[in-house]
Amino acid sequence: MEEKRKLPKNVCQMGEPEPALRVYLEDYVNVFLKKAVAEDVSSVGTFLGKTCEIDGIPHVFVHGAMVWDGAVAPGGAIRVDEHLRESMEQAAEKCFPEDQVIGWFLSGDAGNELDHYQHQKLKRQILTAHDTLFCVNNAEDRVFYRMTDEDCRPLKGYYIYYEKNQNMQEYMLVCSLSKKVEPQHEATAQVVRQVLEERKEENRRRYSGRFAYGLCAVLTVFLAAAGAVILNGRLERVGSLEPAETGEAVGVGAEGKNGGLMIYEVDGQVYPTEAETSKIPQETSAETPEAETQTEATEATETPSSASETTATSAENGYTLYVVNPGEGLAAIARARYGYANAAVIAEICELNGLTDANMIQAGQQIKLPVK
Repeated sequence: MEEKRKLPKNVCQMGEPEPALRVYLEDYVNVFLKKAVAEDVSSVGTFLGKTCEIDGIPHVFVHGAMVWDGAVAPGGAIRVDEHLRESMEQAAEKCFPEDQVIGWFLSGDAGNELDHYQHQKLKRQILTAHDTLFCVNNAEDRVFYRMTDEDCRPLKGYYIYYEKNQNMQEYMLVCSLSKKVEPQHEATAQVVRQVLEERKEENRRRYSGRFAYGLCAVLTVFLAAAGAVILNGRLERVGSLEPAETGEAVGVGAEGKNGGLMIYEVDGQVYPTEAETSKIPQETSAETPEAETQTEATEATETPSSASETTATSAENGYTLYVVNPGEGLAAIARARYGYANAAVIAEICELNGLTDANMIQAGQQIKLPVK
């Protein structure tokens, strides 16, 4: 017995099946046996399928049936030789590769004159198994037997079940195509193999095409989704480069013109470090007309920013004295004095005061501011 399998869901009971052996006949095999009787042709064949035990009861599932062409002589006598058996075994392996031979049958008038002893003898010529299924299929009735080497006992009933059975469908198609040819067992087996191989190759090509189409569709969706994610990420990065709304931009080199660097001043008394100041590109002190106009307007209206600023001015030396207020840096002082604070003016203030670091100033310190 083989491994356990589930019982079919769609079944039709014929007679009263016995608990000693349950026979399940697939519907395509049932149709095949009916056609064999309707064509009034005597034949001998084998059943193919699987056997197993379910709840301790032996079950036989007949999934295929093949006729042994050439086994019945014109006079009705049955002749089975070694060459015929080998050719049919090879055909069975090609047509039903997942099934095994589990029984045999006589259809039409074949074997009507045989008794049980002769049936036993014939069974040993066809099959080597000890316990097999045997069926007499004729116009009056269809009877299944449980045949052993010592006994042949009829069964009172069986089941017909319905499921997909492509192997049996293809074999029935081949049989219908080969009816016009003289039935020679070797030729028929070769036709069966050839047609089945062509049908299987066609099915493989069809399924491969469907798989390739599905794979292309999945890849297309995946690439579209990945492209959308990448595009969205780039847009977010571009948006993050926009100036902060809360920052106050102070133009360096005429507010970014001429390749100038934009410096943003925010609340919190944060000033450029020495490292950041060193990264600011050195620019020429040439000013744009707009900056000069702004400087002149600022100088015309400017008053001392605090009482601490001295009135002493040395026009000859080109600078004025200024006292640093708490929290001020050179950038803030330059912007308040000149209206802009680029790298050139900060560097000029540092050089005038002998400073090596623009951040090294303190509240109350007196520094020199160049006259502009």
